[in-house]
Amino acid sequence: MPGETQLLRELGVGRDTIKAALSLLEQEGVIINQGPSRRRKIAELSSASTPSLRIGILCYDENDKADVVKQQLIFSFREQKHTSFIATETLHSLKGDVRRVSRFIKRNNADAWVLSAASRAVTEWFSNEGIPAFAFYGAQSGLSIAGVGADHNPAIISAVQKLIELGHRRIVSLSNRGRHSNALREAEKTFLMQLESNSIQTSSYNLPSWEDRPNGFLQCLESLFKHTPPTALIVEEPTHFIAVLQFCGKYKLSIPEDVSLICSEYTPNFDFSNPSISHITWDTKPMIRRAIRWADNIASGKEDKRQTRIKAKFIEGGTIGLVQNGR
Repeated sequence: MPGETQLLRELGVGRDTIKAALSLLEQEGVIINQGPSRRRKIAELSSASTPSLRIGILCYDENDKADVVKQQLIFSFREQKHTSFIATETLHSLKGDVRRVSRFIKRNNADAWVLSAASRAVTEWFSNEGIPAFAFYGAQSGLSIAGVGADHNPAIISAVQKLIELGHRRIVSLSNRGRHSNALREAEKTFLMQLESNSIQTSSYNLPSWEDRPNGFLQCLESLFKHTPPTALIVEEPTHFIAVLQFCGKYKLSIPEDVSLICSEYTPNFDFSNPSISHITWDTKPMIRRAIRWADNIASGKEDKRQTRIKAKFIEGGTIGLVQNGR
């Protein structure tokens, strides 16, 4: 094996990077350390540990690429001797178009794919093509594909019921249901049913759509607060939750005095918030373990199409409160 000095010249990276890479190759059995002042030896192919699968991870958008869970997933695959990579394109950049997704997948060399929050059309394409794939969130019910997701229903029911107990009637869910199609998702149906079971008449006001772009979301908020301002918002994604906070600050709306807020997804950034953020959360560790088990099964030649759901729970924080008089 070339020495560190030669590798530094050839690769143009720092010495710490070289040392870390060589250490990793030693751990994987690709090279052998022969002791001080002696060059490392490249192992025989029979003694080198070859990863079982090369797994591509197709994220929903650029924010999804930086998701902590995706990074944990990559690390866990590596521990099991699989290699994995984040795809350069995303479902958003490919516009969720099956033909574009198809062309991109066929250009990339991967044994299997993890799909993050994919639409039913995309997930169904993988299923029909027979490409080993694992749905991480997204549409999967009724399809012949392995996957894992969060069961939001119990948490949605708890969150809506708590808001109603606090006197809220004008409750809006910002879940961007126009992202993939006009069909309601299960959690959205549960949200509307919970309102109706408490004698609250529902309409598009409670579940508005907007164009999937920053200005589209802002226009949706401005429209909501122009005539009949909601007293409570359930916001699906942390990115949009931050946008709502900025919107409220701009128009001098106090939280929770003027509007109560709940985020349907947890992010570690919430731990630094005061008041604490009311949110919905679930344990991601079983999800990662399920994805690893799927990869191991595929590598062993076993068929794995099992789908698993992790129960979510509602965590009450300081961003929800009683409806004030006159609201």
